[in-house]
Amino acid sequence: MFDAELIGTYFIVGVFILSLLNVNEMVMVDNTINGLNVIAQEGVIDIAVMLLTDLGRMGRGVSGTAILSMGDSAITFLADLDQDGMADTLAYRLGLASETSQTENPQDCYLYREVNGNSQDVALGLTSLHFTYYDISGIQTSDPTAVRSIEISMTYQTSYYYAGHLGSASWQGRVFPKSIQLG
Repeated sequence: MFDAELIGTYFIVGVFILSLLNVNEMVMVDNTINGLNVIAQEGVIDIAVMLLTDLGRMGRGVSGTAILSMGDSAITFLADLDQDGMADTLAYRLGLASETSQTENPQDCYLYREVNGNSQDVALGLTSLHFTYYDISGIQTSDPTAVRSIEISMTYQTSYYYAGHLGSASWQGRVFPKSIQLG
């Protein structure tokens, strides 16, 4: 015999189970995407701490101009990093996206840190890095002898996708190196 109520019940239960499975999949995708964003936030914070620490040392133990060259995404300066009485040359620069062709993200770049001519990539995942230089009055400057603060803006993205999404985080901050404040 054919029982319409039983078939209707099975149909409703089936739709309910499929709905639960769909909700579960959406929650898993959202959690993974949120996890990618957390990875990106941790990455951008690690890079920010490194830049703030090194740029904060700018000019330490140096007489004269500390900044040797300054650009939008690169800077070279002097600082006695190991406090041995000798000025060290420290440089940061953003690499090219073409150097990271092995990652899924077509825009991620290496961040290079060079100390006394020894260069190494210290981070992967930056998609933008921008330095802006300010004088003692807070006016933007291109004169290395007038720089008293440096604003850093950057965006970090994960090197891989999940469900068509990359983890992403941005950070902006300003450093006021103590040793160049007096100049």
